[in-house]
Amino acid sequence: MGGSGSSGVVSVGVGARVLSLFFYLLCLHSVGIFLFTRGFLLTRTELPLFSSCSDVFDSPCLSADRGAQGMDDKGRKCWTKSAIQRAIIIIIDALRFDFVAHSSNFPGEPQAWMDKLPVLQRLARENRNSARIFKFVADPPTTTLQRLKGLTTGGLPTFVDIGHSFGAPAIVEDNLILQLVRRGKKVRMMGDDTWMQLFPSHFSEAHPFPSFNVKDLHTVDDGVIREIYPALLQSDWSLLIAHFLGVDHVGHIFGVESPLMVEKLEQYNRVIEEVVAVLEKESGPGGLHEGTMLLVMGDHGQTLHGDHGGGTSEEVETALFAMAMQNPPGSLPSNFRAFPCNMAQEEQKPCISTLPQLDFSATMAALLGVAIPFGSVGRVNPELYALAAGTWLSINTSHADEGHDSHTVDWLSAYKDVLCINSWQVKRYLEAYSTSSIGGFPAADLAHVQSLYATVQSLASKPLRQDPSQLTYLDHQFDTLAELDAKKREELVSKVTGLTKVVYGYLNYLDSAADLARAQWTQFGDGWMVLGLSVLVASIVVHAVALSRAMVLPMDWKCRRPNVKFYFALLFVGIHAGSLLSNSYIIGEGQVVCFLLASSGILYLRTSLQGGSNVPKAILFLILNGGMTSIGLVEIFKDPATSGQHTLRNNHFPASYSPTMLISLSATAFATTMLPLSSLAWLIIRRARKVYMYSHSLWWAVTFGVPLAYFLLALHWFTMDLAASVVIVIPQMFKEFARLVCPRLVYSISLGLVGLTASLISTNSTKRGVSVPFGGLLVEAILIVFSGLSGTIILLLGRKGPTIALLAVLEVWCLLDLQGLGSLGPKCPDMDKVASERKLEVNGEVHSESHFAATVDWNLVAVQLFFCTGHRCTFDGLHYTAAFIGFDDFYFYRQGALLAADTFGASHILPVIGLPLLITGAAGMSQKMYSMSDTGYVSLEIAKAYISYGLVRAILATVTTACVALQRRHLMVWGLFAPKYVFDALGLLVIDIFVVIAVVFYFSLRPRTREKI
Repeated sequence: MGGSGSSGVVSVGVGARVLSLFFYLLCLHSVGIFLFTRGFLLTRTELPLFSSCSDVFDSPCLSADRGAQGMDDKGRKCWTKSAIQRAIIIIIDALRFDFVAHSSNFPGEPQAWMDKLPVLQRLARENRNSARIFKFVADPPTTTLQRLKGLTTGGLPTFVDIGHSFGAPAIVEDNLILQLVRRGKKVRMMGDDTWMQLFPSHFSEAHPFPSFNVKDLHTVDDGVIREIYPALLQSDWSLLIAHFLGVDHVGHIFGVESPLMVEKLEQYNRVIEEVVAVLEKESGPGGLHEGTMLLVMGDHGQTLHGDHGGGTSEEVETALFAMAMQNPPGSLPSNFRAFPCNMAQEEQKPCISTLPQLDFSATMAALLGVAIPFGSVGRVNPELYALAAGTWLSINTSHADEGHDSHTVDWLSAYKDVLCINSWQVKRYLEAYSTSSIGGFPAADLAHVQSLYATVQSLASKPLRQDPSQLTYLDHQFDTLAELDAKKREELVSKVTGLTKVVYGYLNYLDSAADLARAQWTQFGDGWMVLGLSVLVASIVVHAVALSRAMVLPMDWKCRRPNVKFYFALLFVGIHAGSLLSNSYIIGEGQVVCFLLASSGILYLRTSLQGGSNVPKAILFLILNGGMTSIGLVEIFKDPATSGQHTLRNNHFPASYSPTMLISLSATAFATTMLPLSSLAWLIIRRARKVYMYSHSLWWAVTFGVPLAYFLLALHWFTMDLAASVVIVIPQMFKEFARLVCPRLVYSISLGLVGLTASLISTNSTKRGVSVPFGGLLVEAILIVFSGLSGTIILLLGRKGPTIALLAVLEVWCLLDLQGLGSLGPKCPDMDKVASERKLEVNGEVHSESHFAATVDWNLVAVQLFFCTGHRCTFDGLHYTAAFIGFDDFYFYRQGALLAADTFGASHILPVIGLPLLITGAAGMSQKMYSMSDTGYVSLEIAKAYISYGLVRAILATVTTACVALQRRHLMVWGLFAPKYVFDALGLLVIDIFVVIAVVFYFSLRPRTREKI
């Protein structure tokens, strides 16, 4: 009785201290990540200031003789007069640049998805003065929310705003849509419902469609097509927005190279052709669309795998096609084009210029005759602005008989005035931001930019003077210059020379201001970053100190002997951490981890050959690691089963499986699904028979619940495959049962098994006065929790799930035997004596080195699972389709939980839950050793294992944070390093949270005695 009481006191003390330690580490990591993130992922201060039409009279741009320039038809003044009466913006989400530009613009052979929008190429070629294709360049992050925000505000949404992509808040700062509404212009929207979240009360009429179900390719597009044609024939709007989503969803699910992508693009080509036909029919004098401009554009691009969010060229480069229905009387001089090309080139293919998305809001505001949004730092783009005939006719009509060149001079004069207002507006914003925000612009940089404004403003106020050096150049720019008499020629040269200098001065100022804004909103808070990194480093010290103080036996330091595996474990951690400095190795982190795990396997094989035992398991471990590498990393995860390909075929993608193909596919599915699932079920049930099952309820739950869950997910997959074929007709009711009900039943079984574990195991720790061994309860709890969660996680992972899960289970089984904590070191001669004094039963020496080496391998397996299940440390690599398995509608918390389970379940949550197996499974503790006297010892061993595992993960997360800080000016910082930091930081917090939960749960299983009844 005395021994039991002593052990109970030790156990209670251990439990309280361990729980306090891990909660403290969770707080440390949370604080460190918060501080570093505050300095790294800065947010831009949104000023509550708005432009108004009357503001322009505070500017130096409207002189008395030009004060009527901003008059609209009703005599109301604003910044510019409307150059177009209406605008139609067709947004094709995730429109790659090579979807629009001719294939001859790209090296190599034309790809299948190229030249599928020929209507845009034809219109740009046939209407050189009024239609043009632009390379539309976005600023990262390239997610729809940030791009729509940037397009409408003219600002630069910051990287941290990416968190709002799943719950977009309404835009509260000044924007183009608000300016249109304030001017009494009506805006109509149809398509992606993100617009309604950003502008909940701005549209005169809206037809939003749900956007987050990426399995659905057609609902949004079909809704837009249904609504757009009637709207084109109505006159009660000034801006029409039609946002298609099919290309984005096809990319996410199948990739750019999918035949379905070609089909979508061809569908859009037909829609655009029909829209243009309606516009051309109504574009005559007095027609409904005489003053209309059509814009077909993307919000961002996408990679070949359908991903976006970062800053690679594929992601930031999209396309914009613009066409004014009224042909302008002149053409823009080539020196104002971002990418000039000659007439012969334009005859063969449209000349393509580059247009930053930052300029879109300011340019559209000038065209539509509204105030430029207060926070815009873009410029009115000359090429897009010049397409509208209204920009050529807004100044002088007295030169109509003087030819094309007079129109050009008048346009330059009008454009100069627009740039004057544009520059004044940007200057006003920079000054307001510097005085109103917490972190304004650096004084020296702001002073330099403002000096550019003062210089050009001074130049603009001086009389225009002739520059003889420009005569030869102007001869090439203007067709009739050589035909003019000397006086008119001199007058024209003076005007053009002076206007060009002023325009270039304004453009230079606006470019410098935009660069200043970009630099400011990518300025990092070095102090916060250093402070956060220091806290993370301190957490590593706490881990190390706690591990050294958690020794069970005081003579561990005397008995410690060099352990080769420990030094190799340190080397592996160093290699893994050091590889994070390179963007190439971050991309190939999965291969790095598999290589390190294979190296560890070779060390086990060497030890096994020397000891003459476990040689087959060491060889099997290497084979399994190779299998995980080849199957898991062979391709990017695009799984038809999880993507819902069966729900997308319909009439858009008809299946044509022949009986032979169906038999072949069925055989493959059986080999990759049924065999692994059956093997997993057999292993779980077989293992359950060998552990203590003190609760009959849990025994029956595992025996029948796990096979039932596996059967349901197999039924879900097979039914969907059969439904996609034309060989077998599946009743609609049964198909819906398999598609929706089966996954929900799997989720229910998982929740039920975990709930039963929590409620029944702890209550059955003592039965009829017989003490239940702690180790047995641990194994039982781990087995049931793993069994319960496995069905849901495998279902979310898709078709690779069963095979990867089986390989991982066998790999862990080999690892437990090869990396037994109780057999890692030689037994200390004095250990039995001390153990006897403490009334502890020990089966070998356990050192902190042993724990560290074992948990390094455990961590390598966990990271390997992350990458081999198709995940990547990028936001666009998230498996959004997994969140909709079993559901058609979107509910934020439910879909968020499923997405989190898919992302972190196999690689973060399950390894934390199963970590005590390194103690109970590998230490050689037999059932006879699990007694009340060793409860405190086992508790300490579990605590040391969790501390060691947390130390490894904290080291990697801290090194990732340090690497991100060092590489913060790297070209790939937003596309690669920042997402890597976010994933590792979130992963560390997930691990910390589940370590706390696991410690609370497992330590609550420690046995208690009660009297026999």
